[in-house]
Amino acid sequence: MLFSVRATRSARAVGGWPGAPDYSLLPPELAERSVLTDPLPPLRANLSWPASYGAEYLTKPNSIIELDPPDPNVGQEHSALDTLYETVGGQAGSGHPVMTLYHGREADRFVFSGFPIWYFSRTQSIPLVDFVLQNIWGLTRRPVPR
Repeated sequence: MLFSVRATRSARAVGGWPGAPDYSLLPPELAERSVLTDPLPPLRANLSWPASYGAEYLTKPNSIIELDPPDPNVGQEHSALDTLYETVGGQAGSGHPVMTLYHGREADRFVFSGFPIWYFSRTQSIPLVDFVLQNIWGLTRRPVPR
C-alpha cells in the first residue's frame, strides 16, 4: 500500500445521469488534520496527527459500462461508475481514483472510499459524510450540537 497526503474532488465528478447528486457540494480538497485545524485530544502526551494515509486507489481503468435501457437494440451506453476524489501527493502520486460511486442497475448506489474519512480535517470530513448520507443515500440529518 502506498501513502497519500490529500485528496481532491475529481474533474470527472460531473454527474449528468438521471438522479445524479450535485457533486459541486463536495469539498473541493480534503486536507490532512493538523493541530491548527483539529486540536489534539486533552490529556494526551506525545500525540500528533498522521502526516499521510494508506491509500487504496485504482491504477488501471475500471469502466463499468451499462446500457440504458438494457435492450442492446435501443440502449445507449453510459458509465455507471463516477470518480469523486483522486489522490494528491505522497508515494501514491496524484490523479488516482481514491473514492468512487457506483450508480448502475446491478445494485444499489455504492460508495467506495480508499481512505480513512477521519484522517482529514473535521471541517472537511463532516461535509463529506453529510454529502454521502444525504445526497447519495437520501438520509435526513438530525441537528446535533457541535
